[in-house]
Amino acid sequence: MTLGSYAAVDQAMQTHGAMEFTNEVGLTEAWHALRIVNVADGTNEILNRTIAQRLLKGDMDL
Repeated sequence: MTLGSYAAVDQAMQTHGAMEFTNEVGLTEAWHALRIVNVADGTNEILNRTIAQRLLKGDMDL
C-alpha cells in the first residue's frame, strides 16, 4: 500500500508543479509522511530479498 500511495502523491506533485509547495494543496506533508513510513519499513529491495530468501529456504510462515 505504501508504494501505491507514494506513487500517487508523486504523480500529483508532478501534475501540480510548484503549487505542491504551497499550503493549499498539502502534497508536501503527504509526501513527507509517506517517505517516513517507507524509510521506517526498510527499502523495498531489502524486504523483497529477505522474503525471497525465506521462501527459498521453505519458510512459508511469513
